[in-house]
Amino acid sequence: MVRLAVANLGRPGAPTVPVAVALGIGLTLLVAVGVVGRSATGHVAATLPAQTPSVVVLNVPPPDGIGLSERLSTLPGVGRVETAPFLHARISRLNGVAITEADAPRSVGWAVRGDRGLSWRDRPAPTDRIVAGSWWPEGYTGPPLASLDAQVARRLGLAVGDSLTLALASGPVTATVANLRRIDWTRLDLDFPVLLSPFPEPPPHSLVAAVWSPPEAVPAVEAVVAQAVPQAPTIRVAEVLDTLGSTVQTVRRLLDGLSAVALGAAAVVLLGAVASSARRRLHEMAILHVLGVARRPMIQAVVLEFVLLGAAVAAIAVPLGWTGGAAVVASLADSAPLPGGAVPLAAFLGTVTTMAAVGVVLVAWLPRRDVMRRLRSDTLSA
Repeated sequence: MVRLAVANLGRPGAPTVPVAVALGIGLTLLVAVGVVGRSATGHVAATLPAQTPSVVVLNVPPPDGIGLSERLSTLPGVGRVETAPFLHARISRLNGVAITEADAPRSVGWAVRGDRGLSWRDRPAPTDRIVAGSWWPEGYTGPPLASLDAQVARRLGLAVGDSLTLALASGPVTATVANLRRIDWTRLDLDFPVLLSPFPEPPPHSLVAAVWSPPEAVPAVEAVVAQAVPQAPTIRVAEVLDTLGSTVQTVRRLLDGLSAVALGAAAVVLLGAVASSARRRLHEMAILHVLGVARRPMIQAVVLEFVLLGAAVAAIAVPLGWTGGAAVVASLADSAPLPGGAVPLAAFLGTVTTMAAVGVVLVAWLPRRDVMRRLRSDTLSA
């Protein structure tokens, strides 16, 4: 029975190749989407709430920044308070070339079109991952230097030593790229695509403050902010996470729909291949019956043939899909968790079970014993 099932996979006219290709592509896409989707929802639901600040305060006047930080730090439950200078600027030139004439791809349009928030920092933050160049010395007072998001810099064609010009309200500032940082934007941390070295005389700016605290401490934080700097608006990050979670779920459903379409196409190919080979298969079974093979072993061989085909395809497609999904997750977020073995195991078992069901359906189309006897007689007569 096993030899017959394996031989059927390679017999002339067998639909093994088209079925394997269609099913493999659909299964690979399904596993990759499953890995990315489960990682994204897990990141938003579990990882982000523990990493992101609970409240962000905007437009804090610089003279009030130190006092606000001290008052917030003394609140029960507040574990961390960070402030950073903040001002709006626009990238106007890259290596002396106007940004309107530069070949900036659409993927970084958010960074070069319109005003962007930027800041400056004397020392790198603990989460900064410098991938090229080096940070400026502590207490640096020389010409302006810049630290850029590595991904944005690469797509803009910038490297360490290049220059960019920023249009500030106080006038243009040209800075030399000192280093490139890999920024995990999915952390929603207090970070900026462009960081400058400290100004000897800072231009007019405000402060942005981030507060890390449990949800029950948020009202107290907002009360302190309203009392200390009533003109400064606050943002509850939990509401942002709710919106982000809804968006991720919507995107995941759309990707699941695309995967379902791919699997549907694979099912059409599979059923078409089975239907087109039904007459040939019936003729082969009649010959085997003439040669003395009973009906039961032939039925078992048909089911086993489809089980082996499904297992072989899943053994290749599932690891490929897992690797592709993990690569996408790693490129988007450093800290996003990968799902356990539930996704690949479910995909493998589901594929094998489905192919076994197809074999059973095909067996149900096979003729009854009396018809098989008549086919045997006709074959012997021929």
